Amino acid sequence: MLENLFAFMHKPELYQASTSKLWDDEHISKKMLESHLDEWDAATRPHKFVDKSVDWIVSILPPKKHPKLIDLGCGPGIYAEKFFAKYIV
Repeated sequence: MLENLFAFMHKPELYQASTSKLWDDEHISKKMLESHLDEWDAATRPHKFVDKSVDWIVSILPPKKHPKLIDLGCGPGIYAEKFFAKYIV
């Protein structure tokens, strides 16, 4: 039993491919989305902070001059959605 526990303590190499299907689990993916949308600080920052961040970026990169945006990250696209809202106004 102890040997099995030690196997879980092994730290993987950086950027090592995983065989885990963690994000495919229906319960986990549903709860992660809820965490992002409910502004749980461990998932997405509070929406007021996101709004300030988007406003700052829009001030230096106006969407009409820079219509393409790539949202590199993990999450449901909260930043991208807020940028889009600034673009269509």
